[in-house]
Amino acid sequence: MPTNDCDKVGKIYVSTIGTHTEFDIYCDSDLGGSDFLGVFIYFFEDCIETYTSFNYYQTNNGTQTADAACYGVAFALDFHKNPQDLSGNCFLKDASGITATHRDYTSAASLIQS
Repeated sequence: MPTNDCDKVGKIYVSTIGTHTEFDIYCDSDLGGSDFLGVFIYFFEDCIETYTSFNYYQTNNGTQTADAACYGVAFALDFHKNPQDLSGNCFLKDASGITATHRDYTSAASLIQS
C-alpha cells in the first residue's frame, strides 16, 4: 500500500535529479491544473522525482527550460476507493502558478519558479 510521509518531507523538497529542482510541499492538498500523466507510485518523494525525471528527459541534454511541461504533482492515498476511475495515484500537473486546495489523503508539490 502506498505511504505518505508528507510531514517528514518538510515545507520545501529539493530533488537530486538534474539541476536540483525545488518544490513547495502541501500536505492534505491537491493542486489545480489538469492531470496529464498518472502513474502508480509507492512514496510521495518518488512521485516528486517522477516529475523531475519527466522534465529532465523532456529537455535537450538535461538543460531545463521554462517550457517544460510539468509544474507540479499530486499524490493520492485514497485511489483504492475507485481504482477503475484512476490512471494512477501520482498525477503530473500541466499548469504553472497553480494553487493548492484542501483534500484529505492527498499531498502535493509545486515547482518553485525562480
